Amino acid sequence: MSALTEKITAFFLEKINFANDAAEQVVEAITISAIKLDAAVDNFELVASGTDNENLASGLVDLADVFDDAKLTSAQAEKMRAAVAKIIPNGDGNVQELAFALFERTLEYGVAAKEANDFFDELLKTEPPVEE
Repeated sequence: MSALTEKITAFFLEKINFANDAAEQVVEAITISAIKLDAAVDNFELVASGTDNENLASGLVDLADVFDDAKLTSAQAEKMRAAVAKIIPNGDGNVQELAFALFERTLEYGVAAKEANDFFDELLKTEPPVEE
């Protein structure tokens, strides 16, 4: 992360201050994931232009979207990451590295978002009104 990104991240996290510490942690986690994903997108776009790379990025985002709901064990997640690394075409090593980072950050954001949804759905769950 750049110094500016670190400063902005710290600024965001300083502003998140809930009475409910568990909710605060969930919001901080999704905020950090969003910042990292945004940085990964920016980094990829700066280096990897062209239709082939845009298709690669789009496919990796779609793949991460599928796997973020899979509830993989850590061993399965490592196997999946290794498989994705093999799928990303060799060539410009920087593009390959940035593409994999884009996949990783997208997956992390999807997991963080799902955890936030589950947490707040449970926290805010109320009984439906009884119709008379």
